[in-house]
Amino acid sequence: MKKKLLRQALNWSLGACIILSLAALPKAVLSQTTIAASGTIGASNTSKTLQINSEGHIFTARLFSGSVILSKSTNNGATFADIQTFTGQSLVATLHITRNNQLIVALYNTGTATVVRSTDNGVTFTAPENTGVSSNNPFRVDSYLDRIYILNNNATTLGYSASPGVWATTALSPSRSFSGLMVNQNDGTVYVFADNGTVYGFKSTNGGVSFTSIAISPSASAQYSTYTLLSNDGDKIFAGSAGIYPTTGSQIDPSGAKVAIVLVNSPGASTRQLIGDAYGNLVDAGNNGGTISIRSSFDKGLTWGTALTFTGTAQQIAINTKTGDVGLMYINSGVKYQNITGLIQGVTIGATAIQVCLDNANNVQTRSQTINFSKFGTFVSGSQFDVELSDAAGSFASPVIIGTTTDDAATSISVTLPATLTPGNYFVRIKSTTPALYSTYGNVQAGLCRPEVTTLSPLNNATGVGRADNLVITFNKNVSKGTGKIYIKNTSDDTLVEEIDVTSNKVSIAAAVVTIDPAANLPGNRDLYVTVDATAFKDALAVEYAGIANKTTWKFQTSSLSPQAITFALTRNVAYGSSDFSPGAVSDNAGIPITYISSNTAVAT
Repeated sequence: MKKKLLRQALNWSLGACIILSLAALPKAVLSQTTIAASGTIGASNTSKTLQINSEGHIFTARLFSGSVILSKSTNNGATFADIQTFTGQSLVATLHITRNNQLIVALYNTGTATVVRSTDNGVTFTAPENTGVSSNNPFRVDSYLDRIYILNNNATTLGYSASPGVWATTALSPSRSFSGLMVNQNDGTVYVFADNGTVYGFKSTNGGVSFTSIAISPSASAQYSTYTLLSNDGDKIFAGSAGIYPTTGSQIDPSGAKVAIVLVNSPGASTRQLIGDAYGNLVDAGNNGGTISIRSSFDKGLTWGTALTFTGTAQQIAINTKTGDVGLMYINSGVKYQNITGLIQGVTIGATAIQVCLDNANNVQTRSQTINFSKFGTFVSGSQFDVELSDAAGSFASPVIIGTTTDDAATSISVTLPATLTPGNYFVRIKSTTPALYSTYGNVQAGLCRPEVTTLSPLNNATGVGRADNLVITFNKNVSKGTGKIYIKNTSDDTLVEEIDVTSNKVSIAAAVVTIDPAANLPGNRDLYVTVDATAFKDALAVEYAGIANKTTWKFQTSSLSPQAITFALTRNVAYGSSDFSPGAVSDNAGIPITYISSNTAVAT
């Protein structure tokens, strides 16, 4: 397969925003918004019906009259609009946002999970994919890079897909209740937890193909449990209970060592939701008789900030990585949304585009770059921030530090990419050393450099171009013919002047110089433009030229038509009575006026 990855940009995924946990901040609650007058949003511990992507787009799902309805806000929750309806549903959908901002919707369809995907913020969705996973409750969904995972409620079947439409399953046993599915975004480790009065844990390091049991000690009691993962400083799995264990929480590491933590009081069944992030924020939301309490911890649940309270039920919470806010959705005379600021803290980086272009020896062409960032909250003086680069597969098991700063007043970090990179799908993140917290991820596509045009002849916007002139493209490296065509068109109406197949003898190549010799002279005194198919030329490694697809990159005006010179040779020896030439009387010095008239400009030179 030809490598087409050329001069790609470093795009900070999740809205170019990075959140790092810090000390407690004053909290502010923005005005309440009504998403819909009717509908249900699922139980707090089993459902994920609120998700926010890195661009700050807020997605919600509700069940109403046998349909799952998706809504979206692009103005920080001030207003919502319905964007998609899935009919024939008996349970609310589960929403998930991948690292690359893909929206995953898991639907319950007669007991079997089907998945649809959107890569354009919910404008369009793929056809439903049958995952082979069955459940009588909403599903758990998580992801790592391009791999999507889905787990049923009783933790007996895990489905996974590395490409759309292709799913495999792994059987787990025995059946338990209220499962949790979590994936470490640093290395792809998959955790499956569930309770049966006691919490059980399992771990997979091979993409969910097989699992090993985690022996939790001391044992962790739970009922109607909810689970989340912090992976900022060594993995910590958090289990939160409700019902008969209304304030019971557990912090569990991958070895099974457990530390008890205290959560907000949530005595009702399925009334708690915990969420954590890769940067160290842990948010706990419980419900006591219709009063929602929500608070955050910056030290893995050992201490907590003051709780905010709201009136409502079935709360759903999500972190907005673009703004550093926490979104809260709940039921209170309709489906409501609140935006909470100051519950978590962090730093944001501005939109950044770094060209990562590799030559044929994988040398990085532009190594030095600058990343702008800003902080909100109070940082310890001298705090260090390191920019880390993953490997080509996106793993941070052995990251490379490419930039750092300890300047309290700094608003940018200078980074230096490695001298060489293997083409691949890299990621970057920022790590704070005091404390050790991680940011969200930015995507780095490193690929071979495309052949690039150095000169065009005639030049773009040239005038007076000769009608018989060849068209010449000079590249920055040697190229050869690919497949495709070159088109010469009229600028005024886009009509075709000539179509030239690059494989024909009208196109010749000498090293980096391509010469195009049209079959006929170009029309005179005409505005023309040239387009080139993206597959027309390639370098020695089959990396293709990007082509010209518009009418402004290579346009020019041909020269005006010149009067045609006509020479007559008159002779005295004309037979009398000839109809070809009868001047009457001819002498050696007679002058004969001759005028040339023609409407056929094609014959004029």
